[in-house]
Amino acid sequence: MKYVNDTYGHFAGDQMIVKVAQSIRIALGDAGMAFRYGGDEMLALIPGETGETAEKMIKTWKQTLAAVQVDCEIPISAAVGYAIGEHEKLKNVIAEADRNMYACKHAGRNSTEK
Repeated sequence: MKYVNDTYGHFAGDQMIVKVAQSIRIALGDAGMAFRYGGDEMLALIPGETGETAEKMIKTWKQTLAAVQVDCEIPISAAVGYAIGEHEKLKNVIAEADRNMYACKHAGRNSTEK
């Protein structure tokens, strides 16, 4: 995100965040809720679903993200980390997903970590 803001300006960075957020909402449909978690990080809550469902939604989201980039001069890549937490504290589930997202960043662009 820093690269986008420094190269294209903050307005372009904000527009990129909007495109990513819209693509997440499309992929989630009515099954979940999406939030901007901080900076360029997004958080999706999908209550009552399984890891298999999460992986399907992530695949759908990546396809949707690719489609919204067609007219975009700035390439968008994403690192996705997710966690499943039944009856756990939300902050612990988010922390695990965050760790998985950083592992994904180290693994390479557009990968997914659980």
